[in-house]
Amino acid sequence: MAYGIEVIGEDSNGTYLVTDSSKDLINYVVVAKGTGTSVNLTSTQGLKPLVFIKPPSGATISDTLYGCQFASGNLRTFKKATLTYTSQNNSVTIGALSDATMDYFVVKDMTGVTYSGSDTYGLQILTSNGDVAVDSRRFLSNDTFTISNIKGARTVSGNGGQIYYDTTRRYVNSEFTQMFVAGNGVDQEEQIQAILWMSNQARFYGYYNDATFGPGNGGSTMYFNNFSTIMSAQLR
Repeated sequence: MAYGIEVIGEDSNGTYLVTDSSKDLINYVVVAKGTGTSVNLTSTQGLKPLVFIKPPSGATISDTLYGCQFASGNLRTFKKATLTYTSQNNSVTIGALSDATMDYFVVKDMTGVTYSGSDTYGLQILTSNGDVAVDSRRFLSNDTFTISNIKGARTVSGNGGQIYYDTTRRYVNSEFTQMFVAGNGVDQEEQIQAILWMSNQARFYGYYNDATFGPGNGGSTMYFNNFSTIMSAQLR
């Protein structure tokens, strides 16, 4: 570019773009990572915080759907359920939800990150709108991440559409997921947008069943493509 500032980062995996002032980019940073059944995003949200999840090593992934429930406040609870397929009418259904232990990491844009201490030095870059694109004081850890694959809204089939294919198990953002089950047996209602991980890939299930047409009554599952963007990612 002819003017401005471009920042390139480098780690053991190679180089990556941190920011480019000619593109009005707002940088995302890793603010938390760990393993657990839930994560609290705190009250400072920024433009759009993202929670990436994957089953940890040794977790059951065969015929198991994973996703999030968005509780009141800022708590995100990870859930799982067993997926059952009926070939007779091309239907799927799940059993009761249970808490799921997941590997996760949380990223927030610079407007959602506050730095501790009273540092008055460093590097700060603003966009043309005056938003904080980069502030060196707001990098709270040495962790970085890379987006491996992006699937736009309505591009992934709700009947097991592929999210990614790779020999390495990747994280997937959880904001699009929804796992709702009410009632039981033939009266069970299910509203599902969730992820099925396999040994070398992850697939998307988005569907709706209720007592009037679900597989419990001999009907067929109603499948829906993804309503919003699905991303797979890796910590660097």
